[in-house]
Amino acid sequence: MAGSHTASKVQTKTGFPYGRGFTPKKPITKDPVLNMVLTAMDKSGKNYVQIAKGAQVSYSTLYQWKQGVTRRPQHFTIMAVMNFLGYKNQWKLK
Repeated sequence: MAGSHTASKVQTKTGFPYGRGFTPKKPITKDPVLNMVLTAMDKSGKNYVQIAKGAQVSYSTLYQWKQGVTRRPQHFTIMAVMNFLGYKNQWKLK
């Protein structure tokens, strides 16, 4: 039938289908600071639940960082995670 469009649904790991013709083609480019934070999280030896509880941020935030959903993470959230992991923010005058 000309002009008709049926959206195929792809089942994801979370159980939610991509509908209405949306299928992600490539991962979204992550913020460079976020890449550094994710590396620090992986090297810490703590799992994401421990980090979320210790830094008092939601687990879903950390999960979205890892999956590449978040493009521009909030500074406060990054600092909470990094402080929990033992890193300190230091401002320097150039």
